[in-house]
Amino acid sequence: MDHNGSRKRMRLLSSLKTWIGAALAFACVAAAGADQQFELRNPLSWARTAADVVIPRADIDLISGQTVVAVRIDGAGFEYEYPFQLDDLDGDGEWDELYFQVNIKGGQSLLASLETGPRDQAPNFERRTDAMADAAGRPDVTKPAWESEYISYVSYGAAQVDVVGRVVPRLSVDFLYREPTHSQHDFTVEHGMDFMSLGNTMGVHAPFVREPDGTIVRPWSTDAYVVKGPLERDARLVSSVVSDGPLRAIVETRIGQWSSELGEYACRIRYTIAAGQRHTTVRVVYDKIPAGDTAPVIGAGTRAFREDVYVQESDDRLLVAARDVLERGQLVPWMGRAIITPDGIELRPLRIPDGAAPKEISGSGPNYGVLFPESSREVEYAFIASWSIDGAITSWSQFRDSVDRLQREISVPLTVTKSKP
Repeated sequence: MDHNGSRKRMRLLSSLKTWIGAALAFACVAAAGADQQFELRNPLSWARTAADVVIPRADIDLISGQTVVAVRIDGAGFEYEYPFQLDDLDGDGEWDELYFQVNIKGGQSLLASLETGPRDQAPNFERRTDAMADAAGRPDVTKPAWESEYISYVSYGAAQVDVVGRVVPRLSVDFLYREPTHSQHDFTVEHGMDFMSLGNTMGVHAPFVREPDGTIVRPWSTDAYVVKGPLERDARLVSSVVSDGPLRAIVETRIGQWSSELGEYACRIRYTIAAGQRHTTVRVVYDKIPAGDTAPVIGAGTRAFREDVYVQESDDRLLVAARDVLERGQLVPWMGRAIITPDGIELRPLRIPDGAAPKEISGSGPNYGVLFPESSREVEYAFIASWSIDGAITSWSQFRDSVDRLQREISVPLTVTKSKP
C-alpha cells in the first residue's frame, strides 16, 4: 500500500476544502456587502426627534448591481435596524440619496452602519409619508398633494398651498384625493379637515414676483379658484411625484407660460415633507425672468386673516397666528402660519393688499409676503401651518418658540462624516 501517496492525496483534499471554504466566505461577504460606517453628530444643545440624515450615493461604496439593504445604529450595546429610503432626485433611474431619520440627544454622536447587497434584497418599510399628482381637470394643470402622518398639503393651479389638519396621526391623501375622493372640508375624527379658507389668496404658501414698478405677479391659471371666463395671464403648472415615501415625500411643480406686461417667467418648485414633521421645505429655481435695467424680485407669501392677532415680521421669518377662525362650522381656537429661512438668507417683509390679481379675478388677498435678496434666482426655505385641534399650537408664545426651534434645526443640520476603514 502506498501510504505516502495516500497522505499526499489527503493533504491535497484538505487544502482544496480550505480554499473552497475561503472562496465561499469571500463570496458571501461580497454578496452581502461590507459595512460602511458614518458618524452622525447633533451640533445643537437639545435633543432632536426625527432628525434628517441624508447621505449622497457618491459617498457610499457600491459594487455593480448592489444597493443599500440595511441601516443599523448602535445603542446601549445593541445594534438597531432603522427604516430608510433611496430617492432618485433627478429622474435618471438611479437613486441619488440615502435618507433616514434618527432621534439624537444634544451634542450626541451616533455611529450608523450601512450594509450593501443585491438590489432584490432591499426591504420595504411602513409608509409614513405619501404624495400624488392629480391630472384631473386640465392636462396642463395638475394638483400635487404631499403629507406626513401629521398634516397634508395640496397645491392648486395658482401654486397656492392649502392644508388639511389632523386629529390623530394618519395618512389621508389616499382618503381625500384618490378615488373615491372625500371632501377635505368635512370634519372627520379620523382625518381632520381643511382648516383655512383660501379663495384667491396665497393660502399657506405661494410664490410670487414683485416687478420694478411694485406690481405683484403670480402664476395664475384657469384652474385657480373662482375663475369666471378666460384669463389674460394663463400659466401652465405641471406637477410630478419625485418620491412618495415611506419616510420622505417630494413633489415638484414646473411653471411655464407665466407672463406679465414685463415679459415671461418660468420656475420649478420642489416641496418636501418628512415623517414625524409638520413643516415643508421648499426649493424654488427660476429658469426665466424678464431682463431689464431693474430685475424683478422673487418672493413667497401667505394669506392674511381678519382674525390674526399676532404678526411677527423680520429679516429671516414671517410668523402669524389667528384666534377663533370659523371654517365650515368648525371653530379653530388657534391657527398659525410661518415662512422661515435658514441662516444666511435675509428677507424683506411686505404687505400685499387685496386686488393684486389679473382683472378677470376679484381679488387675490390680502396676503403677507417676504422678498428674497434681489439677485436670488434659487432659494430654499420652509413653511408650516398649525391648528390647535391636534395641539400643535396652544398659544402665541408656544408657537413662536416651536418655530424658533425649527428654524435653528433647519439652519444647523446633523453633521454626517464617513468613518475611515
